[in-house]
Amino acid sequence: MVYFTDRNVSPPKVLRAAVHSNVTVECKPETGNLTGDEIKFVLFQNGRKERCFGTKKQNDTLHDGSSPEACPVIFNLSQAYFTLSRVQTHDTGIYSCDIEVLYPPPYRKINGSTTVLIVDEHECKEPRTPCESNSPLTLVLMIAGCVILLYSLVITVIVAICYIKQKNKKHNQNDYMNMKPRGLKKHQGVLHPTRNGRY
Repeated sequence: MVYFTDRNVSPPKVLRAAVHSNVTVECKPETGNLTGDEIKFVLFQNGRKERCFGTKKQNDTLHDGSSPEACPVIFNLSQAYFTLSRVQTHDTGIYSCDIEVLYPPPYRKINGSTTVLIVDEHECKEPRTPCESNSPLTLVLMIAGCVILLYSLVITVIVAICYIKQKNKKHNQNDYMNMKPRGLKKHQGVLHPTRNGRY
């Protein structure tokens, strides 16, 4: 297998596009025309990420435009045009292409053209005003939240009152009638029993 690479580089073409627009990126050899019965065009974004590819077969009417992101390919004599649909700001970058002559031998890989794509975001010309929600759903949710909060507070107060009453009721119950439990006595120290008897 023979492998050739052309290294003549021309300045990149610069394209500017708006968000959600379609952009056509040209892929052509850096030098001269290209001949071959089967030529593969591969478009790269920022040098590494393979964005699209297509194979041109001159003897057949079949033009294979398969690609990872399914961008349509239009072939001309010795060049291809890749259409990037609905571009976003993350599509901004340097697009380069490789051209591979697959048939007839010898196999050749040629550097294609380079294009710089700049995707501009739309700028708001009118000052933004905060959204006013007139939705009845917002009002219903706020009322429901207030009702739940009020209900939980009322239940908490009722449970606290019942707990205190129950504690007092248990405290007042005693085995002996008319007796209330006394509080703790103060520490009296050691008590000696009185001596009864001879000793």
